[in-house]
Amino acid sequence: MQLQVLGRIYISQEGINAQLVLPEPNIAALKTSFPALLTNAKMFYGQLLTENDEKHSVAALKAQDLFQKLDIRIRDQIVRDGFEKGHLDLQDSGNALPPKEWHQRLQERNANQDDSTLVLDVRNFYEHEIGRFDGATRIMVDTFRDTFDAVDEILARHEAQHDGEKPKEVMMYCTGGIRCEKVGAYLAQYKGITNVHKLHGGIVNYMRFLQESEKEAEEDKNKAVESLFKGKNFVFDQRCITNGVDAVDVTPDVLGECFQCGEPCNQHTNCRNLMCHGLILQCANCAASYHGACSDACKEEVLKMATMTLDEHRVYRKQNAALWKPKNPNATSHKYIKFRPVSPRLQAEQA
Repeated sequence: MQLQVLGRIYISQEGINAQLVLPEPNIAALKTSFPALLTNAKMFYGQLLTENDEKHSVAALKAQDLFQKLDIRIRDQIVRDGFEKGHLDLQDSGNALPPKEWHQRLQERNANQDDSTLVLDVRNFYEHEIGRFDGATRIMVDTFRDTFDAVDEILARHEAQHDGEKPKEVMMYCTGGIRCEKVGAYLAQYKGITNVHKLHGGIVNYMRFLQESEKEAEEDKNKAVESLFKGKNFVFDQRCITNGVDAVDVTPDVLGECFQCGEPCNQHTNCRNLMCHGLILQCANCAASYHGACSDACKEEVLKMATMTLDEHRVYRKQNAALWKPKNPNATSHKYIKFRPVSPRLQAEQA
């Protein structure tokens, strides 16, 4: 039988990371074909579709541009972590809390102002700059590879502020739960912190909890649970994106600020100078005045390349790209890294 599965599957010694979509009528056949996989898997998103309607047909799924094919790849790691201190046993990574229990525990921690319990947002900084849980300590990294060193610094700072004591417990979360598996394993196996609690299914699953709470509140005419996550949830996966944006509103709170002017802003964009392509938050006014660029220098390049033909544009970018994207001095490869340029506003303040 043709299951008509679309998506991507990454296979490594750590496990399998799969994002799949298929028509609802074929789900039973998928379960029959892979019973052990679906029974034992950690379903972070839990998205086995059960709605039998037109939007879940093969044509509809392709039209949504979620996935256009089934892509299967062999990888060294499910999530590249840059960890070089040894092996991480992902079976020993702490306790996974359902969203309701996570919510209650975090609510109690915040109400008691319990700073002996450390709440970690283990996402990259551009993710949590637009949305995060109340009371969370933000790990300020560009890529997950830098997370473990950043965690060491946070723990050292915590111990310095608490007479050398380690956190009583650590609560952590990420988008879908996978990064927490590695950080939880690191805390348990290398930092001696065994009281680790992870938000099962991450922010995505917490959003489902909120939606279910709203539905139950409407039916019972009660007050819905108030979200402890404020702002937007940054997502990489097209399954969670609507209208082409890169984040999903959880609450109306605007936590970020425009890269150029500092006004409240939760809208990410990439610099229109494709040789830079730096990811920034940019308000509508600055997007217009900078022509979508992140700086005056990039604005000049955008205007210059706007006068070129397509072929001239390609040649020019190829000749000058190395000037705009510095290489990562810690990288073992020669690939360029994404980077955040220095804010012109901060440059002016530091001058």
